[in-house]
Amino acid sequence: MGELVEPDQPGPDVRPVVHRTLVGRHAPEREWLDDPDADFGEPDPDFVAEGLTRLGRRVPAMARAPYRLGRTCALDITPDGRPVLGPSEVPGLHLAAGWSGSGFGKAPAIGAELARWILTGAPKRPELAAFTAQRFTTGALIRGEHEYGATGPH
Repeated sequence: MGELVEPDQPGPDVRPVVHRTLVGRHAPEREWLDDPDADFGEPDPDFVAEGLTRLGRRVPAMARAPYRLGRTCALDITPDGRPVLGPSEVPGLHLAAGWSGSGFGKAPAIGAELARWILTGAPKRPELAAFTAQRFTTGALIRGEHEYGATGPH
């Protein structure tokens, strides 16, 4: 069926999966974990109930669909929702991390840019130098002109 998005909220992603329907969506807020290895398994019951309500509104035939199971997961996202790019404090180590999954599609372009950066000592696009990990200690977080909201800017 493709992605269904409510106008004011990130919507559920609905697709058929072997005689069942898989529904997924992002939590509307970020919850920072003290231990990224902690696996909470099932999502919060209130989150599930809200998801079922939204699904029923969007696809009325699914309004009484039974909840079978759910899983939660941690995403590698930075405090400003932007990746860390470029040289690290460890000599010779360059980073492209903290994408929260969105880096997969950007990998070819970022890989080419990082290769250039490593070979020349500077990024071809100077604005990428702001994506350093040090921005989290200096408070120079990256903010876009048009932020997407609580689920992340990319």
